[in-house]
Formats: sequence, structure tokens, C-alpha cells
Amino acid sequence: MFEVIDDDIAIISPNTFDQARKKARRNPDAAVRENINVANQAGSVPQLPGLPLTAPPPQLSGLPLTAPPPQFSGLSQIAPLAAASVFCCPICMDEMKEATSTKCGHVFCKNCIEKALAVQKKCPTCRTKCIAKSIFRIFLPAVL
Repeated sequence: MFEVIDDDIAIISPNTFDQARKKARRNPDAAVRENINVANQAGSVPQLPGLPLTAPPPQLSGLPLTAPPPQFSGLSQIAPLAAASVFCCPICMDEMKEATSTKCGHVFCKNCIEKALAVQKKCPTCRTKCIAKSIFRIFLPAVL
């Protein structure tokens, strides 16, 4: 019938292979169950090379089982969000100056988008057709 030489290789006669293929066409679930049974009988378990079948338990020696409670000294130490509230232009990668939006909704510096549209009549972000008349000035909040 078939001979198991290695965990990964099984030599199967052509007749057995042909019968298995016909059986798989008729009953695909049975073919899967048969392959699982053959693998279990052969003792082969799919495993990645170099990886153990089970993970060793974590070593907790020397570590306290309870963590000390966090120390809060008040809310006065919260850093200001100045860096997060700055809008950057995707063209010049600098702070947004005179924020201007395209009709597709992307925001750039007024000078940057005007120069980009003069070279190529498309939005630099999404490449939709855009003309200089289709951009408009927007006013972003100073702090988010």
C-alpha cells in the first residue's frame, strides 16, 4: 500500500494514489479525515523545524507576584500637547502655512499646492484631476 520513510515523505503506489483521488472527488470530507488518520498512524505531527511542540512554562522566580500600586502625584505634570496640535504639509513636510484644501479634501500649504498644481494638474495625494480654481482656504483650529 504505502511505506513511510520519513515524517515528511510517504511513498504511495500509483494505484493507491488513483483510488484516493477518486474517493476524494466523491467524498471530500472523508478524504480529509483519512489523511488525518494516516498522519496520526504514521506518528507525524506537522511542526515547524526548530520549534518545540509545547511552550515551556514562564519562569517567575525572583519576580513579585503582585505589582506595587502606581504613584500618582497629580494632574499638574501632564505635558502640553503642543507637538500633536501642529498640522504638517505633506508636500514641504513643514508646519502648515495658510492651510488650503483641494476639492477631494486633502490639505496643503497654499504656496505648496499652487506650485504642485502649476506643474501637474492633479492632487499630490490622490492624483485626482484638480485645477487652481478648485482649491479653497480653510481655517484649522489652533489647538485640537
